[in-house]
Amino acid sequence: MGKKKKKTSESTSTPPAPSRQPAAESAPPPISSARLPLLDLSPGDLGAFFELCFPDKRLLELCHELKLHTPGYRLEALPPDQVARVLADEYLAAKDVRPHLEGAVRELLRDPVLESRAVSAADLGQLLDLVVAGDPLQHLARIAWRALLADGEPRRR
Repeated sequence: MGKKKKKTSESTSTPPAPSRQPAAESAPPPISSARLPLLDLSPGDLGAFFELCFPDKRLLELCHELKLHTPGYRLEALPPDQVARVLADEYLAAKDVRPHLEGAVRELLRDPVLESRAVSAADLGQLLDLVVAGDPLQHLARIAWRALLADGEPRRR
């Protein structure tokens, strides 16, 4: 049998490490009231959007919450892109599920990036390139560089 450890006094124990997250990060940002024009997307694009929004487990949870089934297949056996497409098809076909799915998107994403700024199609293309092409750290540096170009940004020396 193992040896029993002696209890140490409270004075010799180390205090818990302070939280590494700043207090500002503890509360999520407010949910935006910006339009969410999901009906403008094709079924395939809407499925891709849902797949980007939700982790695989949440895609399945949403299907179960909406009581969606796929004849001949278990949802859990489908790849995430097909589960997302099931949600997209249901969103487009049944008006009663739209508020639930829109609420789930808003709850998770909170707000669109650069919501208060005018963004052109070319700008969106460049933002997408940040996600899929090149070195992520270099892209962060490019974003920081762009922030430094903003009017009213204090000079740093």
